[in-house]
Amino acid sequence: MVSFHEELNAENETKEDKKSLNADSDGKDNKDHHPTTDEDEAVGQTTKHEKPYNVVKLEKSSSCKIPSENCLQHIANSSSETLWVSDGESIFCVEINGKIKCELNCGVDWGCHTVTETGKLLYLKGNKIKQYNPATKKKTLLIRLKGTPNCISICPISGNIIVGLIKNTSENERGIVLSLNENGDSVWKQNMSHISRYIANDAEGNIYISQSGNISGSVLALGMDGHCRFLYKGDMEKHGFMPLGICADKPGLVFVINASQRNIHVIDKEGTLSLVLRTDCSFLHFGISMNNEGYIWTCSGNDILQWKVPEENLQLNIFQEFNQRDVSNKKKVHPIDINKYLLFAFCFDGINEHFTC
Repeated sequence: MVSFHEELNAENETKEDKKSLNADSDGKDNKDHHPTTDEDEAVGQTTKHEKPYNVVKLEKSSSCKIPSENCLQHIANSSSETLWVSDGESIFCVEINGKIKCELNCGVDWGCHTVTETGKLLYLKGNKIKQYNPATKKKTLLIRLKGTPNCISICPISGNIIVGLIKNTSENERGIVLSLNENGDSVWKQNMSHISRYIANDAEGNIYISQSGNISGSVLALGMDGHCRFLYKGDMEKHGFMPLGICADKPGLVFVINASQRNIHVIDKEGTLSLVLRTDCSFLHFGISMNNEGYIWTCSGNDILQWKVPEENLQLNIFQEFNQRDVSNKKKVHPIDINKYLLFAFCFDGINEHFTC
């Protein structure tokens, strides 16, 4: 398999195993599951830029450095004070000041880990899905896969694990996404036209898959049952679209890094581009994550960068949506403190020799 560094340069355990299971890349198991769906189902639902969108320049606020020899590729939040970041070889639990609390061996690129609602880490290692409990420091094998996994997420409603695998064919490599229940049985399978790099869930259980390998990538949105909601391809005609890291906030806005332009696309629930966030930096962004408090985190090489949205953009419709995130619960809503709305981005020092912005 082509390594993370080679591919991007070319294309600009405890024995107390809880379960050792047989979910595989063909979606076969011993129980009934939803019919196989296919990405072709979403072709007629491909979204276009049907309404104008704003472009907002982010302001760099602060940063901290991670002592890793490799480029950081992915980030997931545990709390407002703790992050989980990975570099293709190791996963680090890091305080926001850069202090490393623990380090786990992983050896998987891309979106190889996620954090549960209870703060436990789910991560990929070889063909296994493992769990790490920071409170007890215990590692547990959850599922053994037949295939090569490279990204993972978890549904906050059903608790099903969503995992992307690489399927080798006689012609090329393609992707498959599986939903697995707590027993490791396949609930549904989705065939992909490209390899899945990153997966995210929103609060309603919807799934967003970033698939790319060149500038003709896409974001596929699925419902919790695995059926297609929309396929977003960015502005392909003018600039191409190479999605990498992806996350979603509580109101259902999707944030995806577009490597072809080194910016972040913000997509609404219908799959329409609502906002473009830019940093005017020369480096390539990789991973992106948001916690329950509305913070967004990313990295550059070995640095975690902090950004903020300028206050003059607070009145944009997109940010008014953030302000209303608790209206459905009839809670008193306070205007968002835009200085606390932060963005971080990953970049790859194998492509960019200088990190200046």
